[in-house]
Amino acid sequence: MVRVRPLSKAEEQQLYRLLDHPDPQIPKRAKAVLLSAQGYSANEMVPVVNLTAKSIRKWLRRFNEEGVGGLTRERKSPGRPRTFSPEQRKRMVELALTPPPALGKPFTTWSLAKLREHLAEEEGIRIRLGGLWKILQEEGLSLQKAKRWIQSPDPEYALKKSGSRS
Repeated sequence: MVRVRPLSKAEEQQLYRLLDHPDPQIPKRAKAVLLSAQGYSANEMVPVVNLTAKSIRKWLRRFNEEGVGGLTRERKSPGRPRTFSPEQRKRMVELALTPPPALGKPFTTWSLAKLREHLAEEEGIRIRLGGLWKILQEEGLSLQKAKRWIQSPDPEYALKKSGSRS
């Protein structure tokens, strides 16, 4: 069973101030520490603070080790680091903003698949469609679904289409 260590008056005041923090997770953490100081167990706090017992115990341990500051700082997430350098990400965005004909391509707009293919063949950047989509979204870009239409090579097409025949 994890319990919070005894609180100093200053810590208690800081925790009460955190109850009004704009990030909705921080007040939950502060409330868990305050309730633990009052003798509540993690399981008893679950319905009150709307966190799992496992999360509550994690934040109590973090508070015991780091104090109030440990409740407000997010640690670096575990897992695989970013695969693409800032330069590669910048190049992906530059290409997405470049009209394909300017690069000698026979189409007028990028699709995600065509952009990915160009990155692999011409830039040596291999990326999954989902990863490319995510990077473009993070940079504020989105590729729209292409609209297709048929254009007739007939020089009188416009007249025939409008129904005006002289």
